[in-house]
Amino acid sequence: MISTKNNFVTYIIFFSFFFIGITVVTDYGVSQDEYSNRIHGFVLLNYVGNLIFPDLIQNIVGDKNIQKLDINYAGKSYGAYYPALQGVFEIIFQIKDKYNQFLLRHYINFSVFFISLIFFYKTLLLLTNSKNLSLIGFLILGLSPRIFANSFYNNIDIFFLSVVLISNYFFIKLYLNLNYKNLVLCALFTALVVDHRIAGIYFLFQNLFFIFLISKKNLGFKKMLIYVIS
Repeated sequence: MISTKNNFVTYIIFFSFFFIGITVVTDYGVSQDEYSNRIHGFVLLNYVGNLIFPDLIQNIVGDKNIQKLDINYAGKSYGAYYPALQGVFEIIFQIKDKYNQFLLRHYINFSVFFISLIFFYKTLLLLTNSKNLSLIGFLILGLSPRIFANSFYNNIDIFFLSVVLISNYFFIKLYLNLNYKNLVLCALFTALVVDHRIAGIYFLFQNLFFIFLISKKNLGFKKMLIYVIS
């Protein structure tokens, strides 16, 4: 009965947080990076589309001048899969006006951030085995003023934070339960972290380091943390 009540409270907090975020999304403006990031996404879509569906892309692009993804493209070193995905939704919903184009991105950005907070809660639950502490951690991170505001319009740093949170969850799951599913998911989200920002390569080396440490010391995850800290 107590577990059922705890689950109910957890769901209420999750739902309330998401509802509040979706409600206030229109209160936030557009950051300077969003304009260039949107173009960056369409440059990638145009490049991939011309390789796979050139006729379809020509009909969608029409007479629009989209820069080619080549050696001279200034943004070639930056990850573009996330803005490209946002661009796909813009095309699917046929959004033409600028206001709704960026509003859509704000909804997507906040939704991704919210999902990552769920994984953060689950990570804390794995480490503490306490729903109360996990909910407190969820609220502290989610309601941090700077992070909460940026979760709508910052599609670079907040998305990076989001995929790191998800990646770390599967990283921990991998060592608590070593199987192919956790291995593939950990590798996938680690790759997404690295592709989005080159600084994410730190998490790749982190994962490899702990794999090496476990194999040499034959330690469980919690014992490993104590070993590293000490």
